[in-house]
Amino acid sequence: MLKSFIVAHRWIDVALCTLFLLWFPSGIGMMYWGMPAITALDRIERAPALDPAKIVLSPQEAADRVGPDPAPNQVRLASFDGRPVYRFGGDAREGSGGQIVYADTGDVQGPAPRNMRDRVVAAWTQQPVSDAVVESVTEPDQGRWVTASET
Repeated sequence: MLKSFIVAHRWIDVALCTLFLLWFPSGIGMMYWGMPAITALDRIERAPALDPAKIVLSPQEAADRVGPDPAPNQVRLASFDGRPVYRFGGDAREGSGGQIVYADTGDVQGPAPRNMRDRVVAAWTQQPVSDAVVESVTEPDQGRWVTASET
C-alpha cells in the first residue's frame, strides 16, 4: 500500500510540475504582452480624406456653437461619419471624444443613434454590420473574481 502511494505521489508530482512548467512562462508572457489597442498608424490609415470645400465654419464659429463654458483645451479638425467635424476637448486615447460640431453645417452632435454607430463601425472595420456581434459591456472584464455567492 505504501509503495503504491509513493508511485502515485511521484506521477502526480510529474503531472503538476509539467502544468506549472507551462503555467509560469505563460504568466510571464501575459505580463509583457499588451492588450489589443488602436495605434496612431491605424487611425491614420483608416481616416478618410478631408475635403476642404465642405468646411464652411471656422474653428471660432464652431466653438461659439459649443459655448464658452467650459473652454475647450484642444480643437481638432477631423472626419466623423464621412463629414468634416471640429472636436472640442476630450482625449481620443482615453475614449472621451469631447464635443463634436459639424464643420459643414454647424450642427452639434449629440448622442449617436444606433444606425450612425453602425455606419461608423462598418466604415472603420471595412466589414458589413451584419457580420458583427453586438454585446453590451456593463462592467470591466479584466481582473474580475467570481465570489462564492455568484456561483
